Amino acid sequence: MRLVTTLIPLGFALLLGGCAACTDCGALKKRNEVTTIFTSSRVIPEYHYFYNGEILYPKAIMGIDRRLTLEGKFWTPIDLSQEQLTRWVAEIGTRPKNGSATGVNGRFEGFEILDSQGQRVGIWYSNYDWGVFKFPEEGKIIAYAPSFKPGSGSFSINAQN
Repeated sequence: MRLVTTLIPLGFALLLGGCAACTDCGALKKRNEVTTIFTSSRVIPEYHYFYNGEILYPKAIMGIDRRLTLEGKFWTPIDLSQEQLTRWVAEIGTRPKNGSATGVNGRFEGFEILDSQGQRVGIWYSNYDWGVFKFPEEGKIIAYAPSFKPGSGSFSINAQN
């Protein structure tokens, strides 16, 4: 079992090392301003909106600049209204916290989505604090499913000697 616990950190190191060299990758940056946008049920007209998960219980809500086309299969488009966003935020606030999925202290937070040059191209609201974004060509974004940062403590491996 000791071999398994050694290989997993090595795998994360290789994954992160590969992303560090990625010239077309974006990132998330936590911003209180974005949390306020969502909690005040403000829908920004310059963004297309998407959610990940079930429509009644989204795992994440994402707004992407309308100048970009989203590619990928992990997000469902929605013509987001202020009423829908208000329902989601209310539901998110009453949802019991899952002890095994700590995320951002177990609560939804707002993040900017940054392109490979560090420019804001969207917003994200989730208790998941890790997103992978690629920009394969001008005007396109690929957004993968939300997850927790590697090593964030959201999961653990119990290895026995």
